[in-house]
Amino acid sequence: MDRDDFATPAVITAGSGRVLSHGELARRAGRLAAKLHERGLRSGDGVALLAENAPEAYEVCLAALRSGLDPVAVDTALSLDEAAYVVNDSEARALVAGGATLGLATALRPLTPRVDVRYAFDGEADGYEPYEDALTGIARDRPSGVRGAPMVYTAGVTGRPKGVVPDAARVATTARLLSKLCALRENTIAFLPVPLADPVAVHLATAVHDARGTVVSAAPFAPEDALGGIERHRVTLVHLVPDLALQLIALPSRVRARFDMSTVERVIVSGGPCPSGVLDALSGWWGARTTEIYGGAEWPVVAALDAEERAARPGSAGRAVEGTLHICDERGVELPTGRTGLVYLTGAWAEYHGAPGWSGAARHPWQTRWVTLGDRGSLDDRGYLYLAEPGMGEAVLAAHPAVAGVAVLTIPDAGAGERVRAVVRVVAGVRPGPPLAAELIEHVRDKCGDGQAPHTVDFVDDLPRTSAGKVLRRKLLHRYAMADGVLV
Repeated sequence: MDRDDFATPAVITAGSGRVLSHGELARRAGRLAAKLHERGLRSGDGVALLAENAPEAYEVCLAALRSGLDPVAVDTALSLDEAAYVVNDSEARALVAGGATLGLATALRPLTPRVDVRYAFDGEADGYEPYEDALTGIARDRPSGVRGAPMVYTAGVTGRPKGVVPDAARVATTARLLSKLCALRENTIAFLPVPLADPVAVHLATAVHDARGTVVSAAPFAPEDALGGIERHRVTLVHLVPDLALQLIALPSRVRARFDMSTVERVIVSGGPCPSGVLDALSGWWGARTTEIYGGAEWPVVAALDAEERAARPGSAGRAVEGTLHICDERGVELPTGRTGLVYLTGAWAEYHGAPGWSGAARHPWQTRWVTLGDRGSLDDRGYLYLAEPGMGEAVLAAHPAVAGVAVLTIPDAGAGERVRAVVRVVAGVRPGPPLAAELIEHVRDKCGDGQAPHTVDFVDDLPRTSAGKVLRRKLLHRYAMADGVLV
């Protein structure tokens, strides 16, 4: 990053229009790094960030990375207990919070005794020093010869979030792969509405800045505001998760027609399977190349699939971007083409913080450089991956025009053993009820057969999600377990 470049924007806040140049970002981050060193933080210590994608959030991440510290972005959608768990589990020694999260930050103070340094921006919080005060009285920054690495937590979709041990080599590989997939260059203008707690978002933002491109941040996400920001700032790259893509496509055609999306060259979608119809609609609307990325907190870029491949291989998650995919049974024996088993990637590695049992489970029994994210799937004869979970029924429901969001759950049942329940949020203007439930069940049965069709459909006003838009299945499972009196 060029400390003397005060002309090129590094961060633009879409809502306010606030601009932070590369020179300003580098100097402010350098001052914060020096202050953290002055307060006793050393290489390998963690810096927790509890904030939406404001310019200060990028300053904190850059300050940590350049001084050998490990930034830990805490999902702002977490509950108080969950947020405290992440801060404590990461062993962060500093916590920076701002804006809408300051109430949560105040409540976190007595629950996070290991944190020695606390700063608040865009408001005040009890027990937190003003963030701007940390940037004053510092003559120069203190870059370290050791580069830090983000500590990313799994989304906790099905269980408690697990922290992935920071690793500079893995970060460098991820940045290189994202740079290639996104064709990053100096004049890239990237619209990044996905929170930095997301594994692709934090690495992509860093890669854009390393290429001296511009990040346009937007939080919280609002579909029409997003389109306005993309048009106004002449965005060339957009990163979305499936839920945000669905919100954009759900806008009425008369609203979409008001905005000029012609500058968008590439759209990257990560964070879970996205209905192919949504991706195709984005491609047709914006005229951009759309690429879907499969990965996780452990290894953010495992496979990718572009529009041409998607048309030829519907339902695929793509081919390995680097390395080789393998499918193995529960003993670790590799399975032939077309057979379903655990998905492994070669050349990858990951360790879970403070959880050696989980770390061991992520590794192949004897292939030390094979890692699994825990997903099951199969490969075709060209090496394209087809994930077995979530089921095809959920993908078919997500593509139904009446459905705005869905999660398909397998619920223990005292009489039947297990029952498949679809939890659905309908689009605005659609009336939920028994007729629609019957229509959705029959829709899945027609597309996928009886085996994928849910037994029941429940309609809800909203689905519990992470700040990146992933459905928190564990909360839905707990809700139904409590209602049915069943332990899950």
